[in-house]
This record gives sequence, C-alpha cells and structure tokens, in this order.
Amino acid sequence: DGDIPVRSISFRHADPGNGGIFGQHYSCEVLFNQDHDAIELDKNIIDMPLPQADPQMLSTMCARLDKALASHYNAGPTRLMVVAAIRKAMGPKLPDFSSIAQDLGFTERSLRRMLNDEGESFRHILQDTRRNLCEEMMLEGNKSFSEIAAALGYSEQSAFNRAFRDWFGATPRIYARAINMLNTGFHQLTPL
Repeated sequence: DGDIPVRSISFRHADPGNGGIFGQHYSCEVLFNQDHDAIELDKNIIDMPLPQADPQMLSTMCARLDKALASHYNAGPTRLMVVAAIRKAMGPKLPDFSSIAQDLGFTERSLRRMLNDEGESFRHILQDTRRNLCEEMMLEGNKSFSEIAAALGYSEQSAFNRAFRDWFGATPRIYARAINMLNTGFHQLTPL
C-alpha cells in the first residue's frame, strides 16, 4: 500500500502533552525525552521495492561509483596532494601547473617527474578535479549554473556547458532536473 513500516519514533524533547496523537497518526510507539531523535523502521523495509526504481539509472550510477572508487584507491600520494592544492586554489582564475607546484613547494620539473612516476598528468588531474567539484556543487543545489562555471574557472558559460556535456552526457539543466527528480522521490519515502 506504499506505507513504510515504522516501528517507533523517538524525540529528544519532552512530550508536548498530546503524544498520543503522534502514536495514532503514525501507528507506532512514540517516545519522548530520548537521547536522540530517531525513526526505527521494520527490518523488512530492505526487501520493499522502490516505486521510483530506475534500473538504467542504477546501472549508470553504480558504474560511476565503481570508477570513482577505483581511481580514489589507486591514486598515488602526489596526485592526492595536487588534487588538494587545485581544490584550494580553484576560482574564477584557473590554477596553472606553475602555481600548484609553487604552492606545494616543488619545482615544476620535480612535480612533473613525480606525477609521471604515478602515471598522472596535471591536465588530467585538473579536469578530474573540476568535474568532481562541479558534481558536488550540482548536488548541493545552491548555486546557479553561472556561479558554478565561474567557480570552476570558466569565463564563458558556453565553454562550461560543453565541458559539462562531455563529463556527464547531459546539459546542466537536464542534470539538475534529474537530481531534483531523485530528491523528490526520496522525500516521498519519508514518513514524517
């Protein structure tokens, strides 16, 4: 019937005097003056199908996560340092190799050799970092497309849109709509 089997609801605050109404509304035990706010769900919820399930989206997202995890765990220490420096320096002016090497206290030649030893290139790391930052900002949902473009060092919206399409296979607007649809679907599952 679409209802989520809630076993109990716990609140940190005191009973406002009408606690019985909560229990009647949610058809479960309602506890007040607890150590934490919580909703205890029946363990059978794991087996419930999601009404908004999209097998194609699941497959796509699992492949992306697998790729991200693999690159994260295979990343060498130099790559991780460069990523951190790029993230710190990112803004309207795109950080260049020279400034990142200087920020990390290396000569350009030394940093290039260290990256080569790990099979990495600055350009590849910079693009990966921009893509990851873009995805984070899109998921946060509190910046306009032009603000995201500027934060990633794009002076023109059209260049950002092309890069976005290359990264995610869709325009920023379509991607944002997909995120909104996913978020809406998850909120519909919440019983409170």
